[in-house]
Amino acid sequence: MTRPTLPSRLRPLGPQAHEPAEIRQLRADLARKTKLVEDTLLSLDNLISPLDWQDAGFGGSGSWRWARPVDRTMDRTHAPLNYLNEQEWRWALAQARDLVQRNHLALGFRDHVANFIGPVDIAFVLRGQSPGATASGPADADGTEPASVHPLVRACTQVWDEWREWADWGQGTHDREAECRRRLIVEGECTLRFFAGDARSDGLPHVRHVEPERIRTPPGHSPLDRHGWGVITGDDDDEDELGLWVCHYQNVSEGKEVPSSEYVRIKGNVDRTVKRGWSDFNPVGEQLRKMMGLLDNVAHVARLQAAIAWWEEYPTATMQQVSSMIYAGQDYARTKLPPSATGADQSVTNYEAGTVVRTEGGREVKPGPVSAPNGFAQVEQMVLRGIGFRWGCPSYFSGDSRDSFASVLVTGSPFVRITESRQEEVKGFARKVACRVLEFAERTGRLPRGASGRVRPVATARPVVMADEEKQARTFLSLYEKSCADPVEFIRKRGGDPKVVAANIAAWQKKFAPPQQPGGDVPGGGLAPSGPAPAPPGSAGGDGSSPNAEPVGEGRWFREETDHEGNPMPTTPAGDGLKWELRDEHRNGGTVKVWHRVKAGSTETGSTGTWGSETPDGAKQTDADTFDSAAAAQKLLNDQLLPSDGEIEKIRKDGAAPSGRNPSKGPERRWERAIAVMLGPGWQASEKKNSADDVTGSVTINGVDCPVIVDGKLSGAAGFSYGQEGPAVRNKLDAASAQPNTIVAFLVAHVTPEGHDGSVASDGVTLRIGVHPQNISWDHDSIKNAGEFGPFQVLTATEYHALRKGDAAIVEKFRSRVFEKLKAIDIDKYNTAQTDASEVQTGRAATSTSQSASTSIKLGADVERVGKNLAKNFAALPTTVKVVQIGATAEELPADEVRKAAAHLSPKQVASLEHLLAEAKAHQNAQSGPNPPPS
Repeated sequence: MTRPTLPSRLRPLGPQAHEPAEIRQLRADLARKTKLVEDTLLSLDNLISPLDWQDAGFGGSGSWRWARPVDRTMDRTHAPLNYLNEQEWRWALAQARDLVQRNHLALGFRDHVANFIGPVDIAFVLRGQSPGATASGPADADGTEPASVHPLVRACTQVWDEWREWADWGQGTHDREAECRRRLIVEGECTLRFFAGDARSDGLPHVRHVEPERIRTPPGHSPLDRHGWGVITGDDDDEDELGLWVCHYQNVSEGKEVPSSEYVRIKGNVDRTVKRGWSDFNPVGEQLRKMMGLLDNVAHVARLQAAIAWWEEYPTATMQQVSSMIYAGQDYARTKLPPSATGADQSVTNYEAGTVVRTEGGREVKPGPVSAPNGFAQVEQMVLRGIGFRWGCPSYFSGDSRDSFASVLVTGSPFVRITESRQEEVKGFARKVACRVLEFAERTGRLPRGASGRVRPVATARPVVMADEEKQARTFLSLYEKSCADPVEFIRKRGGDPKVVAANIAAWQKKFAPPQQPGGDVPGGGLAPSGPAPAPPGSAGGDGSSPNAEPVGEGRWFREETDHEGNPMPTTPAGDGLKWELRDEHRNGGTVKVWHRVKAGSTETGSTGTWGSETPDGAKQTDADTFDSAAAAQKLLNDQLLPSDGEIEKIRKDGAAPSGRNPSKGPERRWERAIAVMLGPGWQASEKKNSADDVTGSVTINGVDCPVIVDGKLSGAAGFSYGQEGPAVRNKLDAASAQPNTIVAFLVAHVTPEGHDGSVASDGVTLRIGVHPQNISWDHDSIKNAGEFGPFQVLTATEYHALRKGDAAIVEKFRSRVFEKLKAIDIDKYNTAQTDASEVQTGRAATSTSQSASTSIKLGADVERVGKNLAKNFAALPTTVKVVQIGATAEELPADEVRKAAAHLSPKQVASLEHLLAEAKAHQNAQSGPNPPPS
């Protein structure tokens, strides 16, 4: 059964075909008057007085003042200001344009800001994780497709370049791209509408600006509904922009809806939910007008005063005679503004150059305020500084000479930060324009279907910071030689076309062979400098010489007293028995100079002390580029360094890692060797039981080389937990105290035992930084709320399983995550935490030994033997602890001598050892009497 169609209560946009012309006209008049009433009611809700037109935040003729701010649940018009209607917004737009056209201060601010934002260069790459190279280089210029550039990228680049020339984008007499930047600043928004290409444009899309006044609420709709302000959004979704309603110039009540796929739009100074933009000049427009009035008044009065040559005083003249002379010499009389009841007429006299003023005798003439203009100049600078703060402009813009303009064009200054933020907005707009051009090129067949979805535009803006040209060039060459800089990006930032530059270089090199340079002592075969090189105009040097008197290109080398970044020797002490020394280090296929801590007196090439391993040529391999994750993964499989499936199941069943007949070949020892392999060159594993250096290496933290001790553990428990033997902990404490800034960490490979579903802790690898008491445990909650020393989850259960199968990508993840956490350590906080841990460990050992001695003596053990056992148990403690223990137990030193020997111990350690001394002496006196046998 067909359901009957119900008549719709909504009237479609535009006139109906069956309505007579008279009805259509009445309907249009009704819609216009209804909208006028709605706008008036919105304004009257907050109107204070019709005569009070000026407002500091939004001044100018025709604007209202608001009594109070409102939230957006009360004002659903999506206006840039509360209860601002469309007519008032168009007034504000017209005022901003008028201000820039007639106020030279506003015009200067607009041009300065727009020019510093600058043009945006667009290149295309493929979407996804393998974007490939952009279309640039000599091969593109001569039409030969290079292997590194995808054909689709090259085709899109060709279409974009042709469209830029056709649409005057970034070029031409009237640069459309520059106009968009100016419109965004003055009008607060910019809208470009695209039209399908034709034979005249060779299939390239046409583009036109849409004036902001033409975008308005269509007839039959209200600013409160989703068609308000002419920006059509989705139902109950203010950010889903579906299209615009654009009216006709001749009749604003007629127009058409433009879908969002046919235009690109940018708004300024408003949020996403606000439908129209807001001009940069609206908040400062009134101040700019007042500044113009101040300058005009000062200049006008000064002009009149300068026209007076001198004064002539007539001693016998009366006031009436002088008044008669004034009226006789006046040019004209006019009514005072505003009109008043008395004194409505005013005589106006223009003073020509060289005018002589005559007055009666005894009259005193006082100069006006403008005769002392310093106060007005200070007011002018103050107001201009306030206006310039809108764009982060320095005091240079106000005429204040305290700061030069160049001094603020440095990285991090407010002007640079604000301008770079504006550049990001404009770059986003340019990327949308590029995407729209490709979409329309698909419609006309200039590009294959789906091309716009397979590539993405990359935007590049010129740098705001004006650095020394020579310094910029040398920095780029240094990075380029190490394969750390993009020449295409460098050329774009300097305003050049990479394709043209590359083609010119290729043609030049083909025409002229490179000159043969004789070899010398300088690396790369370059000539050693015979003197200072000439510097470009404006660069540092003073005498015209280069501040970096070194050859560039292949012949560049580094001074011996600085590293590859120009840093001198570090001022921090290298440590006991160590010194700072420059050593070669391999990076990106080359060799650079890096400061390293080495043993004092060491003369061996590449010596780095106890920590790390050396390559055959003596260079310390620490850079990520020297690590081959695929080779490391293969070594894990070949040497069987990771637990097998059988061993994993045994750990699940028994809850502990099997040691086997040979503990050095057990899974835990193999795990430590696997850690050394995955951390890369410079890391090695020890084969000693309870060794202080299970896995050793080093990392650089804030420029300081820090030795690292890693203890590898296998655990099988419901939570991440494992035990450490007391001697192993004390070994690590001793090793950490022997060399400053030593980091101790634990890498635990955990396996969930049988009967547990992994809800507490699942399989994986976890990192814990720092030496702690023997029993350590944690679970998912502790990892979630980890502190700066962990515990951190390095590998999940899935990743740990893939690692045991030899996945090279997981090896790389393991390495990068471990180094990331180690390099983020705060050394000072870590050393403080380790001191606390040492105190806890010493106190625990002293208490345990004291209890053991007490029990032994009660059972009748020999006191001398007890003393020797105590000394043996404390053998691994620091020297001061051993002196106190041996002296108190074996030699029976007096209490004051004990305290003297313990002068360097913490209070916790002293209290524990004094407790041990008291118990030992009490048992000795009870068993042996007043004269115990000597030990």
